[in-house]
Amino acid sequence: MHDLDKESLRGIRRFRVAVHFSESLEQEGYDARTLEVLLETHLRGAGIEVIDPSAGEKADAVLELSDHDRVLDIGGLVAVLDFRVLQPVNLARVPSLRLMTPTWIGGPIVVRTIAAEGETTALAWKMVQLKADEFLGDFREVN
Repeated sequence: MHDLDKESLRGIRRFRVAVHFSESLEQEGYDARTLEVLLETHLRGAGIEVIDPSAGEKADAVLELSDHDRVLDIGGLVAVLDFRVLQPVNLARVPSLRLMTPTWIGGPIVVRTIAAEGETTALAWKMVQLKADEFLGDFREVN
């Protein structure tokens, strides 16, 4: 992990968790909402404040897990998940333009549907949890 990526986590107090899966990945048994709840619970258990956007709460950054439609069928589904932190940034040349931009990237998570039906989300969680712990280490290092 690049030190500037870690440094971009400094001062963040509140996160929103967002898990987005393509329809093809959900059809293979991956449950985005379950992984979102597991990730929120894991972060809260580590002392990170996770907001509830449905309650009108505002976050400083978004912790996102998404497959971005990168799903391959090579004798069993393979998906590449992105685990990253997005933060609002303003362009220096257009200060009124505010963009959500990846500032910390945990790298790809490769998951396969090799499990029995109903176990795909549980297997994916094991891989996601490793990246979440990497994120927590970087976050704690600068906060």
